[in-house]
Formats: sequence, structure tokens, C-alpha cells
Amino acid sequence: MKRERGLTLVELLVVVGIVFIMLAISVPRLLRALNSVDTAAAEQSLRLIATSEQFHQMKSGAYCPLDMLAAEGLVDDRLAAGARHGYRFQLKVNPDGMGFTCVATPERREKESDHLFVDQTMVVRFSPGCPASVTSLAIDQREIGGAKN
Repeated sequence: MKRERGLTLVELLVVVGIVFIMLAISVPRLLRALNSVDTAAAEQSLRLIATSEQFHQMKSGAYCPLDMLAAEGLVDDRLAAGARHGYRFQLKVNPDGMGFTCVATPERREKESDHLFVDQTMVVRFSPGCPASVTSLAIDQREIGGAKN
């Protein structure tokens, strides 16, 4: 009798099991890394918004909404639309035009991601898993791996 070459069912199941174990280890790490990249990009977008608001305020004497910042070429249209880097941006200008707040809320994984906040003080603040506000920690006070950032 001639024996055919190839993998037995048991060998194939072992290989599939090893692949699944490798995926179970690597996918969560990949998701955390992507989340960190999105958060860093959203933080930079908040810094851009705050800087643009300061520029507009020095020029005109008042803060303005995102669409006006885009019309002046200070922010791009995607950011002015309120969504970028997996975050939703909401800018509120005080009625007197003398102050503003902007929050960045993650579009996915809200409970695991940092929520961000900035106002006319230009201090970017964060809160893990819940909305950030003026009372949240400043981003430079965040601890990464047991050490301050």
C-alpha cells in the first residue's frame, strides 16, 4: 500500500491552535498601539485648535467656532467637521467670545481610551475612560509605565 504525504488532522489542528494563540497575544497589543497613536494625534489636533484660537483671538479680539478657523485656513476641513484620528471634536465658544473649551471624545473603545480637553489656557487635559474637563490631569502629568511623561 502506498502512503500519501501530507499533514494529518492532528498536525493540522496543532498548527491552527498555535496560530490562534499567537493571534490572541498579538491582537490586543496591536489594538493598544493603534489606540495610543490615535490619542497622540488627537492631542496634537487639540493643540492645533488651541493655538489657532489664540491666533484668531489676538487678531480679532474674540474666539471663534471651528468652521471659522477652517475658513481662515488655520485648521483643515476634516478637523473643522469635528472628526479626525478616531476622535470627535466639539468646540464651544463662550457667548462673550472671551473663552472656549474643546473636548475630544474617542469614537470607539470609549471605556479604554483617553478623553481629552483643552481651553483658552492651552493646557491639554485627559481622563481615561470618561469625559475630560478643566479639573482633569494635564497631559504632561500622565504616567507611562510607572514613570511620568
